[in-house]
Amino acid sequence: MTDEIRTDELKENIKAQDTWLRLLFIIIYGAILWLSAIVLAFVVVFQFLSVLFTRETQKNLLEFGGALAEYVRQIVAYLTFNSEYKPFPFGDWPEKAGEAAAAKTTAKKKKTAARKKTTPDGAAS
Repeated sequence: MTDEIRTDELKENIKAQDTWLRLLFIIIYGAILWLSAIVLAFVVVFQFLSVLFTRETQKNLLEFGGALAEYVRQIVAYLTFNSEYKPFPFGDWPEKAGEAAAAKTTAKKKKTAARKKTTPDGAAS
């Protein structure tokens, strides 16, 4: 009798429309994640070249990179069933992560500047 109950439960699970819809979203977000990796590579290269030639990060790339990182995190959370929230294009594009990344970079620049003001023997210059 338990086999019969499990068979009925299995049939119901297989016929569940929300599960198949989730599979469709998994395929879509899998493709978007792959494209995001390519975009991320361009952001990394351009930001590196900017630092290499100007010794400064590009603010727009910094903000976009932070938002892209948050977006990738949202996609991974959805794909691994850790979240039911559907990221962009079915949800909102994340913006807060870019601001947080910019704040961290500003703090890091201040620390670096403070270290440069001291001489090797520890005295301030």
